[in-house]
Amino acid sequence: MEQTLHKIAAIENLIFIGAASLDLKLDHKRYTEWLSNGKNAGMKYLEENVEVRSNPNLLLAQTKSVLVFGMPYYQGDKWTRPGFKTPRIAMYARLKDYHKLIKKKLDLIVDKLCASNESWRRSDFRVAVDTLPLLERALANNTKTGFIGKNTCYIHPRKGSFLLLGEILSTHDFSHHSVAQRML
Repeated sequence: MEQTLHKIAAIENLIFIGAASLDLKLDHKRYTEWLSNGKNAGMKYLEENVEVRSNPNLLLAQTKSVLVFGMPYYQGDKWTRPGFKTPRIAMYARLKDYHKLIKKKLDLIVDKLCASNESWRRSDFRVAVDTLPLLERALANNTKTGFIGKNTCYIHPRKGSFLLLGEILSTHDFSHHSVAQRML
């Protein structure tokens, strides 16, 4: 299954980062401290669904695994504005709505997973791309294939930090693939 996930992801121009541990206790504690210190800069939506962020089962009952994917978006410093020496548009913002783009790709992956196992149903999975209250960088970090850097981004050792993250929550256990999931 592991090689299949890597291959399916590559077809969709995604990177399969890995199956994440659902243990988010420490990350959730940091998150709530961050909120209580007012670090959310007035973005009130970050204060909503705080408990959901610590428990993917509240988004999909009986979640056993979260599959984490990344879409590289590094484009170089090719976009500049006249009179400016450095790019003025964030690289991820140069893309069409990446939420829709990655969701479509992850939905295709779910369809392929369901087609590969006749007992799996679409309802056994839920796709998230920055659209559900998940601690997605913490989940990416829980795959043990990279780390969260000082820039607060998830950093993949071979792909860097220019990755947009997307997740597939599943009621199926993919954790037994944890050793094989390393991309190094």
